[in-house]
Amino acid sequence: MIRDVAVVAVLFFVTSIDTILLILNAVSNSLYRRRKTYFMIFCILCTVHPLYSYAVDSIARFPGLRLVSALIIIYYAFRLSGEPPQLSSHSKTTRRTVFALIGTTVWLDAITSIDTSVLVSATSPSFIVTAAGNVIAMALLILLAPRLYRLASEESWLNVSVGSFVAFSAVIQLQGEPLLGRYTDAIYLFPAGITALAAVGAYGWHKQLR
Repeated sequence: MIRDVAVVAVLFFVTSIDTILLILNAVSNSLYRRRKTYFMIFCILCTVHPLYSYAVDSIARFPGLRLVSALIIIYYAFRLSGEPPQLSSHSKTTRRTVFALIGTTVWLDAITSIDTSVLVSATSPSFIVTAAGNVIAMALLILLAPRLYRLASEESWLNVSVGSFVAFSAVIQLQGEPLLGRYTDAIYLFPAGITALAAVGAYGWHKQLR
């Protein structure tokens, strides 16, 4: 069981780094103290992540769900790539209440975690293992979050790189989308993913690195 928990924790950790950065970028103008914000995000993710993985086998089969999720993720990838985190406090969207913080975290985690949930669901033997691995991964991510966020704020190239990778992952997660039929094969998705990666990278370069 310990081995299974460790494997699930690694999967959650590696595939959730982009999710953490997107969430922090979206709630960076919260009025709550940073530690309180991180603690709330940790509690939310520890609750919803295992539930997503538990329900993914049925939810992921709904036609169009992956497609809509991919489009939303690509939108946030463009936003992350083109807007430095330290400027996000000037965003038109003000997230000041606890309900806004919870809603933003749940929303972004939901749309970015379909591929993670599918992978964990296929790997984990039980809900308990999933929950335990998730707590470990989220604890590590929250501990590292300030440094990751600061690094992304100071290094524009890293921001652009993460945004580009997020866009690529969004396209690749379309495997199994019923509405796309045979176009979900790797021969179609991989070039599409590279195109999305290049588009987001070019946008970020134009906005931040030029």
